[in-house]
Amino acid sequence: MHRHSALRRLPVVVGSLALSTCAGPLAPVVIGGVPVQRLTMEYKGRPYSIRHSGAYPRPGNPSDGTRAEGGTIAGTICGADIHYQVTHNGDHVRISGFINNEQSATLEIREANNIRRIQGGLGNFIVDVVLADDTIAGTVGRCGYELHPGEANTDTFTQVLRTQGFNITMRINGRSELQKLPAADQAALVPLMLYCATAKVFENFGHDPPELGFGGAEGAQPPKTINFGPQSNRSCGGT
Repeated sequence: MHRHSALRRLPVVVGSLALSTCAGPLAPVVIGGVPVQRLTMEYKGRPYSIRHSGAYPRPGNPSDGTRAEGGTIAGTICGADIHYQVTHNGDHVRISGFINNEQSATLEIREANNIRRIQGGLGNFIVDVVLADDTIAGTVGRCGYELHPGEANTDTFTQVLRTQGFNITMRINGRSELQKLPAADQAALVPLMLYCATAKVFENFGHDPPELGFGGAEGAQPPKTINFGPQSNRSCGGT
């Protein structure tokens, strides 16, 4: 498989950086003439804990034409505090807000041919990542990714990095849990989880990095594990 081949199956779209706001609890959503209560959902894994409040009750495909407010996502991912507003915009879902109350973030997720694509920015990081059944591929900042199910455990995404003469295996568990997540929550989690995996690999160079994963036992990492500043000297290894 060619590197980032899944990227070629979706159009490149750059989303606007508008930050939506809302006041007070969102009203129920009328679906088929019937008011349906919005949802509050919590997701935990290693290393994150987030809460999606006022979520659209039937999120489905992020490009299915739905236009509605989507609530808020707040919590901590790899030591970074996030607070995002969610909007469903017909052909995509947008999350926008702040990381650590200082770095702006805007990400959009859309779907075509059963492949989802997350694009936008996290602080100084440009994000372009695709999610398919058997692939997480793309870039977060200067770091490139192409993870596939491991041979020993197909529920774990793996990627072998070659750096400083060593092969290092990056692992993120919970492939099945990732596929169950609503699109907005995938957009909130995946870019930060990828860069967290990179940070922990190089922080623990020469040793096995801590286990990361979607779902499963809740874990945490200390604040500032991810540095959202300039990346001019950042080495991300390679395949």
